[in-house]
Amino acid sequence: MTVLCTIAAVVLLAFSGLYLWQQSRVYRAVFTDAHVREFVGVVQRLREPALALGAAVPKDLSDKRVATTSAGIHVAYTAMPHGDGVVEHHVSVSLLGGYTAAAVGHAFVRLAMEALGFDAEQYVVGRSQRGVWHGAVQLDAEAHATLAQHALPALDEGQIAQLFTRAQERARDPRAVQALSVR
Repeated sequence: MTVLCTIAAVVLLAFSGLYLWQQSRVYRAVFTDAHVREFVGVVQRLREPALALGAAVPKDLSDKRVATTSAGIHVAYTAMPHGDGVVEHHVSVSLLGGYTAAAVGHAFVRLAMEALGFDAEQYVVGRSQRGVWHGAVQLDAEAHATLAQHALPALDEGQIAQLFTRAQERARDPRAVQALSVR
């Protein structure tokens, strides 16, 4: 009996170690400078389809408002008009194939929202019960039209690094996560 328990413990430790090693590889890839720059480029490319497609809800991964980065971050961006003249800009971020830790989801949602030109005070960040991180801002019709008319600024490596550093700092505050109604 002792031998079986020892074997079971060794197997459990081996699988746990393998899992932790795999997760560390994923997180190392997510936080590289090259991946952060890639993420910003992906998010900014989603803006035009999000503005053009409006109220249509993304149905699958082939939607032009949905993308996945090389490190496995899944991101979606929509600009959904509501009957009251408000347009909700919404970004969703998750890590494919597993749990999306706050260090990833919260920071990358903030990076996405700010790479899209929203100020930190404008948008709210939340996490769904399914573990998907969300950022949302509601704009009136005039503010939305103004935003849509202006091109996104081209961000260089230094600016992206500064945005990400600030996003990570704000993501460390658990009070920054709010209740967010996902429509």
